[in-house]
This record gives sequence, C-alpha cells and structure tokens, in this order.
Amino acid sequence: MRNDLYRVLPFIFGGGCLLVGCGAGDATEASASELNPVEAALVHANEPFINRDELLVPKAAPPFALTDQNGGPVTNEDLAGKVALIGFVFTSCPDICRNITATYLDMQDEFADDVDEDDLELILITTDPERDTTEQAKKYTEGLGGKWAFLTGTADELDKVWNSYHVTVDQHVDAEKSKHSWMVVLIDRSSKIRIRYVGQDVPRDILTADVRSMLEQKP
Repeated sequence: MRNDLYRVLPFIFGGGCLLVGCGAGDATEASASELNPVEAALVHANEPFINRDELLVPKAAPPFALTDQNGGPVTNEDLAGKVALIGFVFTSCPDICRNITATYLDMQDEFADDVDEDDLELILITTDPERDTTEQAKKYTEGLGGKWAFLTGTADELDKVWNSYHVTVDQHVDAEKSKHSWMVVLIDRSSKIRIRYVGQDVPRDILTADVRSMLEQKP
C-alpha cells in the first residue's frame, strides 16, 4: 500500500491543530459484523483516524476560482456532475500532508477507471501560496505520479477558499513552513459536501467505502 511510504509515525502540529475525537470512538464497542462498511472500518482503533463528519443536511460546496499545476483555470463549476475529493496541503510539508497525498494515490489506484474517465476528481489546494507556484505544483504532482489537480493562487484568493471550507492556516511570510488543519472533504455529484474528514488521517477502507457510495449515487 502506498500509504506505507509516508505513514511512519502519527504527527501532531504545533498549536492550533484540530485533533477531534482521537481514537475510534464508540464504534469500537460494537461487533464489526453488525456494522455497515464505514462503521466496521472505525473498529480499527489503532488507525490514526480522527473525525468523520457526515453532514445530515448536505451543503453546497463553496465556490472557488484557482489555477492548476498546468496553469489552467479550475473552478467549482468544473466539478458539476462529478464526485470530488478536496484536500488542503503544501508541497514542502515534511509530515502530515504526506498522509493526504498518500491517500490520494490510494484512491487513484482503487478507482483508476473513474479517475481516468473524469468521473472522480481529485483536488489538492495549497496552504502555502508563497512557495507553491504552478511550476512547483507541477513538479510535485509529476514526481509522485499524481492524477490530481493541484490548485494555487494569490494569498487573497486562497484565504477566501480556506475560510469558506473552514480550514485554519497559520501562514507567515518567510516562515520555514505553514501550519494548517488536516481537512479532506467529499463532494457528491450535485456539488454538495457530504462528508468532512478532520484531524490526522483517514483509513483507506473508510474512504474507499464513502467514495464508492458517492459514485453509485445519481445527482
């Protein structure tokens, strides 16, 4: 599994990291055979999963207009009719971001046909616009063999996106690295946020079950 390349130790950010509900939660008390696939996956108490927030009332994904690693424009409207994962990382991150990119590599392998047919869209949005130019985003993506769109933009453009997706970013000019909350959101074919994953990592079996469920649903 590609995640093994990155997942060596659980990482904790400095102040401000969102660590919600550490551990597997109440699901650990139930028999896995009595649970649906997602609940059963939560039984894995040793996984560094933090919080899976399924919205009871799905909400429209906030708009954005950014630039991908090839210099082309990408907006939220480009996701219409597709299932999408949106994650927030930066290319020079030495630790937790690697979990997200490893997870995305897992998803592009697991759902290779859906990614190739443009039915599942993998989106990464930088939290470090100072360093993550389009050239750097392209180098990073090609170096990992990613089939995602790595989006960047101006600090003002990205600040609006971070705020609208409730991603906390502590970015200082000339700082060695930025700090940000770990966030991936799953968006359905109607361009609505269905599930937020907040914290440290998402076990592959949980995300696979969620993505498959979204791909099977019609708008």
